Amino acid sequence: MPGHSSEVFSVYPELSCKGETMKIHPFTLGPGIHKEIFCAGNDDTFLFLENVLSEIIELFPSDYIHVGGDEAPKDHWKECAMCQQRIKVEGLKDEHELQSWFIKQIETFLSAHNKIMIGWDEIMEGGLSKTATVMYWRGWKAEVPNFVINHGNNIIMTPTSHCYFDYTYETISTEKVYSYNPFPTGSNKKHVEKILGVQANFWSHLNRIEPEMDRQIFPRILALAEVGWSKRSNKNWNDFTLRLDQHLKILDLLDIYYYENK
Repeated sequence: MPGHSSEVFSVYPELSCKGETMKIHPFTLGPGIHKEIFCAGNDDTFLFLENVLSEIIELFPSDYIHVGGDEAPKDHWKECAMCQQRIKVEGLKDEHELQSWFIKQIETFLSAHNKIMIGWDEIMEGGLSKTATVMYWRGWKAEVPNFVINHGNNIIMTPTSHCYFDYTYETISTEKVYSYNPFPTGSNKKHVEKILGVQANFWSHLNRIEPEMDRQIFPRILALAEVGWSKRSNKNWNDFTLRLDQHLKILDLLDIYYYENK
């Protein structure tokens, strides 16, 4: 939320700005970014989302709930009378601040239920709350980690440059994953405390056959594990490859497919 919600608008079109029934985006067409977006000026939007989140809170014991926040085009908000009225009433500057306001409404609800909100780094647009945890994925926005940390927020490092395992090995090799340093240049104790860890991303709508999925994930996930769990001073690619050769024998015994070229 507020974007990537075509499945909702296929059933509740009135919660979008246009009010038009939308077909669910088929996974075979890739990720897809649509202009349809939750109407931020409609109070029923938040009633619906709070009902959904209430079910999620009941089902999952985790302290964290991820609300998305990424890839939310503002085109329809600019054209929507209700959203423009919300901007006016709340004294917001523009649609980016409207997204920040939207996310803060959801965070307030989650906080009241003792949950910590996580969102992709777009939740920074228009202002970042003091309590949200940011998931840094847009690797080309190198200033994001320092901004988040200096703002006092926790962050999870998962940039497209090293951590997207649906990318080909030609784009992100196992060695490139292993080379990743999650701490920005000039990191200090504050950075160490605020960076919660690293995460690999794999979007399974691209590969739905198990061997193909395994091949995308292994052995890169082993390299990222060492990034997350080892001191940088202890890392050595040549040493890792020797240990990796032994680990691949275990994957063979478990019938887990993997990419054979490092």
